[in-house]
Amino acid sequence: MQLDALLEVAIGLVFTWLVLSVATVHAQESIGNLLNWRANFLEQSITNMLKNPALVAQLYKEPLIEALGEMDRKGRIKKPINIPNATFAAALLEVILNAGRDENAPATAMTLGQIRAGVQRLKAQSPELARVLERVLPGLENETLELKDTLAKYQKNIASWFDTVMNQASGWYKARAQTVAFFLGLALALIFHIDTLHITHQLWREPTLRAVIVAQAQNRSQTGQQEITNISESFESLAIPVGWSTVPAEDATACAWPPKAVNRPAYRSVGECRELSNLPAWGDSWGWIVKFFGLVVSGFAAMQGAPFWFDILRKLVGFREKTQPPPPSPAPEMETPTVSPPKELQPPPTLPAPPGPDVPATPTTINPPGR
Repeated sequence: MQLDALLEVAIGLVFTWLVLSVATVHAQESIGNLLNWRANFLEQSITNMLKNPALVAQLYKEPLIEALGEMDRKGRIKKPINIPNATFAAALLEVILNAGRDENAPATAMTLGQIRAGVQRLKAQSPELARVLERVLPGLENETLELKDTLAKYQKNIASWFDTVMNQASGWYKARAQTVAFFLGLALALIFHIDTLHITHQLWREPTLRAVIVAQAQNRSQTGQQEITNISESFESLAIPVGWSTVPAEDATACAWPPKAVNRPAYRSVGECRELSNLPAWGDSWGWIVKFFGLVVSGFAAMQGAPFWFDILRKLVGFREKTQPPPPSPAPEMETPTVSPPKELQPPPTLPAPPGPDVPATPTTINPPGR
């Protein structure tokens, strides 16, 4: 029984963290799209790669790169959030080879001499850019291959370099996204009072609440991750014990400032002073530490992401189903024996009619003799 209760509390907590993580992901995606985080991070990574902001600006004006951007409502083309390595290599090579020229020309229309002259002009701009070009276009001065083979080799070098840089940048972006998810999850936990310790206490104390949440978690683990559009309505419909609650203040001075140490945080609403019953008193230092710890744990849970908690939820639900005893089989139906009544109460047996001539249905009328 104790193991079942612990398992049900764990399922309820993981289910709560799953819903919070999904809400955090939605909030993060909305803010990221609004502030264009991915495109800005990609541009910053390319700038660190090329060491030349002017070269990066020319790169983003290349038709190959502009075609990857999305057009906003005002008709402006946004910077792309993702660039394939082959497209980046072709665009960057065009930018490098046309640097310092009055008119852009396709790389295939240039001679090796023109390419060497353009690269030398770029190297003269800064030592950092010169080191970049030495890596991108190695041995250009002594190149003896045909132009087509030379360009193919350099595009392959650039694509491989860009792929390596983007793999590293992807790790940095995920780390930064996790940090943002922690603060967003903590903010949601604070706004909607998603206190992990409070939820654990409520689940352990109320078996009926545990049963309802476990049933919802089982259904959700079979149907897939939940789409959250309104986190408040979602938590309310899922019967998860979250949200702030208030009670009328017993002390009329609870809303006064500075408050007394024995009073909880309070606010005045419609001429009435109401205390937040979910919070400890102002002077309860240990209570505030516990409350803050419960909210921070919720923030760290949101940081892990919805797929992480969804996988754990499915495992916990599956383990619980395996540990549950099988339902009792229905008892076989018993035939009720037929009891004959006593002989004195039984009706007399019906004897068969004796054999003989047929008796007419209508009796024969005998007339008396006449006079």
